[in-house]
Amino acid sequence: MSERDAWKWIFGEMPDKTIVHLVNEINKHLTSRSRIVIKGISDLNNLKFEQLRLFRSRIEAELIKPKNIQRSREFYRIYYKVPKIKDIIEEVSNQSIERIVEDFQNSESILKLEDVVIFLLSQTDNDTINKGIELYNKIKEQCLSEVDIEDDTQKSTLVEIESSIEKNDEYVTLQHEIVKYKSQIEQLEIKILSLEKERIQLIEDKNEVIKSNRELKKQITSGQSEINNALKRTKILEREIETRNALIAKKDKQHQELKVDYERIQNSEVDLNKQIQSLNTQIGELQNQQPILEVSEQDKGTREITIIDRNLPDGLERRKDIKFNLIKPSELEQMIQGNALESVDEIWYIKFRLPVPKQQLLNEIFGSKVNGFSTYNELKDYCNIHY
Repeated sequence: MSERDAWKWIFGEMPDKTIVHLVNEINKHLTSRSRIVIKGISDLNNLKFEQLRLFRSRIEAELIKPKNIQRSREFYRIYYKVPKIKDIIEEVSNQSIERIVEDFQNSESILKLEDVVIFLLSQTDNDTINKGIELYNKIKEQCLSEVDIEDDTQKSTLVEIESSIEKNDEYVTLQHEIVKYKSQIEQLEIKILSLEKERIQLIEDKNEVIKSNRELKKQITSGQSEINNALKRTKILEREIETRNALIAKKDKQHQELKVDYERIQNSEVDLNKQIQSLNTQIGELQNQQPILEVSEQDKGTREITIIDRNLPDGLERRKDIKFNLIKPSELEQMIQGNALESVDEIWYIKFRLPVPKQQLLNEIFGSKVNGFSTYNELKDYCNIHY
């Protein structure tokens, strides 16, 4: 016989409470995914006695799996380390197989032969395990011989009973009753199995519904999360739209203001053009009068000097032989176009009061009769020295 056969015998000999306790103790140290699961049983602790008898074979079949045999060995290695049991079982285990069997037959020990077999099979070294298998085989042989003796005794007893029953007139009636009850028992067993299948199916259906419900909750949660995210994005977009609408309204207002300014500038331009035409007309009239004025000034020997500035410099000495004309910088281009500066003898300006482009324009048109001064004092000194 193999080690597996020995464990199968051990599990078969265990009382109901002991085998349930073993499974529960092993499961305490396992994760939910690796625990020992008995098909059709959700909680071993709540199993009734009648139900346990139905599921006993399933429990034994699950425990006999290699991984669960190993787990049982690990459990019993710890279990038999209890001081009260340890010394006794170690002492017994060190004896020969024959001595162990003989001692247990003639003693009332707190331990059973099954405990010794379990202890030996739970160890890690092969010699001790093999001793446990040998002890199991010895027990098995004794059990078989005892069964044979009992069978012979029972057979002789049955023969006597049958011979007496056959002589009895009630034999036939009893036989019918036995067949009837056997039939009822078989029907009840079939019904119990059918109900058990239905119960198992209902449990599986319930678990499937629970699983589907969890998945549905996850989907609902996920969908709600997406809806919340979409609402957040919508609010952000609405705020952006409000901001953009405000900017558009501001731009529209600025556009209207610019449009009004543009129309005003256009109207001003028309007015300026009219003024320019009027000034050009006046300049033309002045130009017609210029030759007469030039002859008059030449006769007098007076020099005409045009100063380009907003005001005539203070302290500029007045001379009879010099005529100072004042032209504002803003009027310069208009005077050039009207040829009003052609007849003057000199054109003076202060450099920092007249833009460079206008200085360059004067030099290009009038050349040597243009003088630029860095300061007012320089202009006055030049005037005093040369005139």
